[in-house]
Amino acid sequence: MKRYILCVVIGFQFSTALAQTTIPPAQSSLKIFVARPQIRLMAELKAAEAAAAPAFLAFSKSPTPDERRTIVRQYSRELQHLGNIRTFTGDDQGAIAAFDARYPSGRIEISPANKEIIAAASVEDAISAIVKMATNRQVVILNEAHHVPMHRAFALKLAKELKKIGFTYLAVEALTPQVGLDPLAKGYVDLISGYYVREPVFAQFLRETKASGWTLVPYEPEPPEGNLSRTEQILSREIGQAKNIVDSIFSKQPDAKVFIYVGYGHAAKVPLLWPGEGPLEMMAAQLKKLTKIDPLTIDQSVMFERNVPLPGNAVFQEAVSKFAPSGPVVIRKKDGSPVLDYSTGGYDLQVLHPPSKRVGERAGWLGTLANRTPVDIPVSLLSDKSRRLIYAFYEADGPTAAPADVVLVTPGTPVPKFMLPPGKFRYEYEE
Repeated sequence: MKRYILCVVIGFQFSTALAQTTIPPAQSSLKIFVARPQIRLMAELKAAEAAAAPAFLAFSKSPTPDERRTIVRQYSRELQHLGNIRTFTGDDQGAIAAFDARYPSGRIEISPANKEIIAAASVEDAISAIVKMATNRQVVILNEAHHVPMHRAFALKLAKELKKIGFTYLAVEALTPQVGLDPLAKGYVDLISGYYVREPVFAQFLRETKASGWTLVPYEPEPPEGNLSRTEQILSREIGQAKNIVDSIFSKQPDAKVFIYVGYGHAAKVPLLWPGEGPLEMMAAQLKKLTKIDPLTIDQSVMFERNVPLPGNAVFQEAVSKFAPSGPVVIRKKDGSPVLDYSTGGYDLQVLHPPSKRVGERAGWLGTLANRTPVDIPVSLLSDKSRRLIYAFYEADGPTAAPADVVLVTPGTPVPKFMLPPGKFRYEYEE
């Protein structure tokens, strides 16, 4: 595996809508040399593809429902891992496809009861609704699906508004455990800052919130020692997360206003039923017990566009059909409570992300939520012989920084555009 860097700094001058890329004449003849072995996403992608390939081959043979469940049990981890790696390479649709492959296929109809609920429901802009409810709250907890970078773009947009109403601490589950240390001490997201945060939109979320004055707080505990049961391991983590938040923030500033960003069910305020384990109290519930603070909890991990019909998506599709929202919304029943399609969950609100248009083979939400601009990939970086991962790094970042954007270019397919935040960048590629 070889990686290369183009020895050129690309500057961006932003006009009303489109970034103009300029390469000075003196740099029109570009040097190429092997560099930066720190990021090896191509090797990770190929390994993940190979590990999940037997599952996709088995799915292609039209297995019976029982056979499909067997395949999913055997390859669930491999499919999840492939989904995560695809997010790192800018393939948002491929990531969702890998995760959704773990579920049964086939048409799923909305129940008459849910159809009636949606018919009587109303929608409200999600950011406005959350900020309105957060005004008199001390803690806001928002979750994500780890394979959906769109959720991080929404979290960034929400953080900008929460900052305006006095929130100052941002506690992030995905940061490497290093309580008391600044996770962005170098001025950028380092590759050792956390597994998920090397994904470009997650890195942008952390970079921009840090720059705007948020205090970033890692709170993931170290894995417990000893021979613990599955239930004990789960509870040890949930309790440890809550205690770290208390120790890092509330023990020093009891009146602090805190935004907590988590994965999936860690945001649930009521016990969640774990298969084979029974109902267990997640981090949000543990934090509420420790602090006596009732957090505002928001779920965004279910209501988004998927690749296959799923039980939760019947409600999603019905709501999209009725309301045709242009951006993220919350749906409220007649009594004002959130429309939760899968469980009570203990959430105060649930965000619905409508289907997003594609822009230059990329997701439209990269522009609307993450304030990114489509930019053509320089022709000199393209190849007609093999796949390439093409990276954009901030000009000033060090050699172990997470990229600002990554795209996978495959010969014979449409060339995607970079979707870049404001800044100056250098480009690199990996063969």
